[in-house]
Amino acid sequence: MEKPEKLNKYYLEAVIASKHITASKNDIEHWNEIIKLYQLLISVSNSPITKLNLCYCLSKAQRIEEAKELLEIVENELPDEHIYLSLVKANMLSNKESYESEKIIKQVLKNIKQKIRREYILENISTGF
Repeated sequence: MEKPEKLNKYYLEAVIASKHITASKNDIEHWNEIIKLYQLLISVSNSPITKLNLCYCLSKAQRIEEAKELLEIVENELPDEHIYLSLVKANMLSNKESYESEKIIKQVLKNIKQKIRREYILENISTGF
C-alpha cells in the first residue's frame, strides 16, 4: 500500500485494518500503536464512531481514565440507544462495574431486532466482543 501525499481517512482506516490483521498478539503495545493511528484519523475525520473506536482501543490498552473521558464526549454526540456505544460502554465497565455492564447488555439485547446480531453478542459476551 502506497502512502498518499496527504493523509486521508481511507488510507488510515486501511492501515488500522492491516495492523489488526497482521498483529501477532493483541497486547498493550499493539493497542497503543492502533491508538496513535486513531488519533491521526480523528485529526482527519472527527466522527463520533472514530472516537468510539478510540475509546475501545484505549480501554484495551488499560488507559481507562482516558477512555472514560472520551466516552463522555461521545455519549453527547450519539443517541442513547446506539448499539455500538452501548457495547463499548459495557465492555469498559465489565471489569469494575459488572452489574452496570450486564444491565447495558440486557438493554441492548432487548432492543436489538436482528437475530444474527443478538447471537453474535451472546456468543462473544464473555470475550469482551
